Amino acid sequence: DPIIEGTDHFTGADLQALVHEAAAQAAFEQRSLNATDLEHEVEKNRLRVQLVYERYSNLKQWADSYCEPASPADPL
Repeated sequence: DPIIEGTDHFTGADLQALVHEAAAQAAFEQRSLNATDLEHEVEKNRLRVQLVYERYSNLKQWADSYCEPASPADPL
């Protein structure tokens, strides 16, 4: 499914906003929401999500390399 394949690294909030925007656009055009609307929103947001994910990954990698936890992790 193109929608599922296109949403790698999207958060739940990203997906919620995507559906909301697609539904709002369909309502504005006085028609039913369809898969094409969702695919369009995925394409509009994919680059932004990818950049945020890369920045987060880079920051996490830096933190893992240079930072020590303030306290030991709690055993599960």
